[in-house]
Amino acid sequence: MRTSRRVGGPAMTVTGYRSVGAAALVSRGRGLLALDQPCTMLHDVLRGARIPATERHCGALRELVLGTPGLDRLAGGLLVTPAALPAAVGRIPVGVRMDSREDASVVARHADGGATFAAVTVDGSPRRAAAWASACQRAGLVPLVEYHLTAGPHDCLAAAEAAHTVAIGALMAALHRAGTDPGGVLLGVRPVVPGTRSSEVDAAEDCARATVRSLRDAGACAVAGVVFSPPRRAGQLAAHLAAVQWLRPGWTVGFCLGASLLAPVAKAWRGRPERVAGARHELLTRLTCVSAVLRATGPPPAGGAAGSSA
Repeated sequence: MRTSRRVGGPAMTVTGYRSVGAAALVSRGRGLLALDQPCTMLHDVLRGARIPATERHCGALRELVLGTPGLDRLAGGLLVTPAALPAAVGRIPVGVRMDSREDASVVARHADGGATFAAVTVDGSPRRAAAWASACQRAGLVPLVEYHLTAGPHDCLAAAEAAHTVAIGALMAALHRAGTDPGGVLLGVRPVVPGTRSSEVDAAEDCARATVRSLRDAGACAVAGVVFSPPRRAGQLAAHLAAVQWLRPGWTVGFCLGASLLAPVAKAWRGRPERVAGARHELLTRLTCVSAVLRATGPPPAGGAAGSSA
């Protein structure tokens, strides 16, 4: 829950969100929907759907998503740009994409503007990202810290896991030094997979064990939840989520989808008003497929007992 802070003034010391507050954004099989793409990226999405790449169509695509009935059942939060924050507030919990270089006054302004959480991507400085996360908690926002690592092209799975463990370990150490409450932090990562030119097959079960083992060894067990983005292709995410969930990692498992989800929605829409309902159905169907693997229960993957081999 949030504690009080002075609206319009500097961020004040707060206890921040408890783990239930942060984890609620990705609880019950829900994930985050990223609408924070710059128009240049959305232009590519629109062109792929044979829609004129204009600012008007970018706004219409975002509004199509925001206005989808029942979206809150599958998406625990929407991630938007600072400029889009005022229009998005009040539908479902809204987060804002930030830069770790932005100071506490900017964080407080977004909190006063109605944001529930904020996201930043580690750009090579875990210390700066940790300081930003601490500022978010003081302002009453849930920080989502994304660290998306890519294995070297020839890296085997073990090498990719080792590099991932070192990087996430450095981030967790920085969060600790900054005085951040890890129980109120969401960590955004991609599943650990071998390099694109590695001779290894990136089986979801093996990658899930490497991912969970890496996060545990890095000290990430205390975070409220781990939000996964697609490793390479969006279609691979559901299998990776299912494998991670089967291992019962000890933290809430969620997902974050952006352009990879918007592309098929745009193709279903094609910029035509009479196709809005069909595009929204496409959006909900795809989100449901990903969400279902997190809601389902079942045996652990072949080759190891749940939670024991990771």
